[in-house]
Formats: sequence, structure tokens, C-alpha cells
Amino acid sequence: RAAAGVPKVAPSAAEHAQVLLADLIAVEELSGAAPDTELFERAIRAHAEAGLVEECLSLLRRMRRARKTPSLESYALVVSALSAAGRPREAARWLRRVVEPSVSQLLLRRSKAPPRRSEYNRAMAAYGAAGLPHEVMETLRTMVGEGEHRPDLRSFNALIAAHANAGQPDRAAAWIHRMRGWGIEPDACSYTSAIAGFARAGEPERAAAVMAEMRLAPNITADIRAHSALVEAFAVAGRVAEAA
Repeated sequence: RAAAGVPKVAPSAAEHAQVLLADLIAVEELSGAAPDTELFERAIRAHAEAGLVEECLSLLRRMRRARKTPSLESYALVVSALSAAGRPREAARWLRRVVEPSVSQLLLRRSKAPPRRSEYNRAMAAYGAAGLPHEVMETLRTMVGEGEHRPDLRSFNALIAAHANAGQPDRAAAWIHRMRGWGIEPDACSYTSAIAGFARAGEPERAAAVMAEMRLAPNITADIRAHSALVEAFAVAGRVAEAA
């Protein structure tokens, strides 16, 4: 029996990462030029979500050699991947040396003008990718209290991702519903983060339930990341036949 809502051809997270890496290599070989920043960052995200830490680090090095600047969120994804791989000291080192100074530089400027909402969102996205829900919530409170900005979809997606990446998929799923209290509807990214969180927690039925809810939501289509995360959920649980 195939998992509910999963196309039979849906790749696993690792397979999706391999496809993006092949695309990146093809661009290099066919054009003789470096792939664009977006393709690099999509590949880094896919490898991080698949738990392929060394490949993430290799892609960051490759990106820098191509004179492309990795985003703050890309570095944070590496932090999350290292933590998930049981390498907390390395994760802490990346967080301390790269992520936290960049966030501080973004928000604690000497300019009299307060940070814009987009800058708060970038900081929250980085903390979300690194799996740091407390830091996301503190930044959100600062944005609302001191910056006088209302949270938007990106703000809540950062919070959902943070809980999912921290091994708290129940809280991630809860925020999908709580954000509606602010008049904001979740999008595909909101649901996909929760699905991936349940997949990493070894709860395929909960992941399938979120997918089912996503499919019922108006104007939202489950993309390859969502399907790959659901396949991974059943595969990790040892129920390969249901993931096929």
C-alpha cells in the first residue's frame, strides 16, 4: 500500500538531493560557468534535509570557490544538519562563528533606523533553519514589540521550521493553525516543514495526516519536497513498501 498522498514515483530526500547535485554539475559542465546562487542553495537545503552533512559542507566550499556568497540560512541549515548527525560541537562552532555574528550584524546596526521586517525575517529564517525555536520566538517578540512590525507568512514559517528542525513536530504543526489567528494562511512551505519534522521523528502517520490536510487546503500544491519528506517518513520507519 502506498502512503496516502504520495505519488509512486516520489523520490526520497536523498534521491532528491542527488538530482539537484546532478543538475548543478550539469550546469557547470555544459555552460562552463558557475551555477547560480539559487541552485547552490536549493542543493544545500536538500542535502541538509537528507542528513548528508559532508555533502552540505562540500557544497558550501564549492559555492565559495565559485565566488558565490552563501546565505545566512544556508549556514544555518548546516548547523541543523550537524546537530541532527550527532555532531553538536561542530554545530555550536558554526553557530557561534557564522550564524550568531551575522544575525547580530543584521539587527544591531548603529543606524538610528530600526531593522525592517525583512531583516527580522532573515534572522528568524536563519534561527529556524538551525532548529532554534527559542531564538526565533525572542526575535519575533522583539520585532512586534520594539520594531512595531506585524509578523507575516515568512515569520511564522521560520517558527514552524525551527520547531520541526528541533525535533518538535507537534509544535510545528500547531503553529500551522495558530498563525491563522493572526489572519495569515499557511503555504506549502508551512506544511512541508511539519511533514519533514514528523519524518525525522519517525512518525509517518502524523506526516501523512499533515500531507492530507495540505492537499485539502485551497490554492496549495504539494511539491517534490513535501512528497520526498513523506516517502522518507515511511522509509525511516522501516515501512519501505508503503514508501514506494
